[in-house]
Amino acid sequence: MKKTSQLAFCSMSTAINVVLLNLAPFLPFASYSLCFICGVFIYLIAIEIGNKDAFIVYFVVSVISFFSIIYNDAALLYVLVFGYYPIIKNFFDGIKIKVLRFFLILFFNFALSWLIVNIAMYIFLVIGIIKIKQLNNFYVMYVTFFANFVIITYNFCLSMFKRYYFNVFKMRYKLY
Repeated sequence: MKKTSQLAFCSMSTAINVVLLNLAPFLPFASYSLCFICGVFIYLIAIEIGNKDAFIVYFVVSVISFFSIIYNDAALLYVLVFGYYPIIKNFFDGIKIKVLRFFLILFFNFALSWLIVNIAMYIFLVIGIIKIKQLNNFYVMYVTFFANFVIITYNFCLSMFKRYYFNVFKMRYKLY
């Protein structure tokens, strides 16, 4: 792919991601799925062009979405999980040993979900949404495992998308 085609692809992906994240206030029931779709565009860039350009697009969309979106729930989800995880997944896909790749992904997912849950709990404690009496270790572990389940499901969906992209779409249309 030529450099101009790469730039156009990244620019279109950035514009589509910002538009999709700006649709979240108007479609509040679809804010999670819109973040997921934005992550798929990042994954396409990571597959076709490279992780460096995908990270740049992720950073640009994150900054623009925080300044332009009124409903910051979608932007926060995009920044915390759905934006950079496809880049990390593309890195893990380069590991050839399947067992090692599975355990590394599982460990990374657990560490990521634990970190996100603990940061969220700290923010909720500071703001005053939850009280220290309501917080116990079982609750934190339950939310961590649920977040880990969501990230593993997202990983599986990205793998299925990659398989479809290479086996059906790219073969049928013979892109570049």
